[in-house]
Amino acid sequence: MTSTRLVLVRHGQCEYAIEDGPLSELGRRQAQAVATALEICGDDIICASGLRRAIETAETFGYAINVVEGLREFDFGPQAPAAEALIEAR
Repeated sequence: MTSTRLVLVRHGQCEYAIEDGPLSELGRRQAQAVATALEICGDDIICASGLRRAIETAETFGYAINVVEGLREFDFGPQAPAAEALIEAR
């Protein structure tokens, strides 16, 4: 029996407060720390959104990246319930 590990990683800190900014120096260190901790290997599949900061973070793992545009973040708008309400409802 085989098992599958799914790990979701948020990108490192951005350099600028713009939609598609690069990683800051701290963000690059954060990405490297995560890559080291996860011990990614060549058999793992790495996916990232098309945003520059996500691709830069994923590149730190040192393996091929599958860019998936559907992974982009989006805003649910003002009608979306607060995160606290979603957690309490669980």
